[in-house]
Amino acid sequence: MTDKEMLREKALKVLEEISIKQVEELSLQDFKEILKELRVHQLELEIQNEELRTSRNQTEISQKNYQDLFDYAPIGYFRIDKEGVIVKANIFGAKLLASVPEKLSARRFQNYISDEYKDKFHSFLRKVFISQNKESLEIIINNRNGEKIDLLLQGIVSHYNFGECLLIASDISQQKKNQDLMRVSLHSRQV
Repeated sequence: MTDKEMLREKALKVLEEISIKQVEELSLQDFKEILKELRVHQLELEIQNEELRTSRNQTEISQKNYQDLFDYAPIGYFRIDKEGVIVKANIFGAKLLASVPEKLSARRFQNYISDEYKDKFHSFLRKVFISQNKESLEIIINNRNGEKIDLLLQGIVSHYNFGECLLIASDISQQKKNQDLMRVSLHSRQV
């Protein structure tokens, strides 16, 4: 049964409670006033209904915009729980891990982290949930293709779901290579 049908049934039950004698006692003027009130009320409902449709459409557009921002951002976005389990990942984040977003849900983010950084990641995640502030960590991951990627992680607790961390993962591999080249260059100049 639809909402409209349920509303109609409810209205019919209310009408059944009004006795025929009460209706017979109404004057023609009373009927006209009741009819006018019903028409006004009907117009008010139609206007409210249109406003609700407009509001719903705007909400859907806004939701699609935010979904688009999350999914197609040129940076890795992850939602992970307190245990480090991936709740949701965007396309770029999944690419960093050489996967697709759908296959990452319910997987542990730690599985992709190089062994020497796993303890640091656990401490980082614990600190995010305790401090309720934005925290940062540089790590190296090993994606499914066997590539090592330097990442800068920035995480903060979600404002809507306190059991989740909103995590940004930036590929800083090129910056790390540039820093290494600069060190080698400076070292060779000093020698």
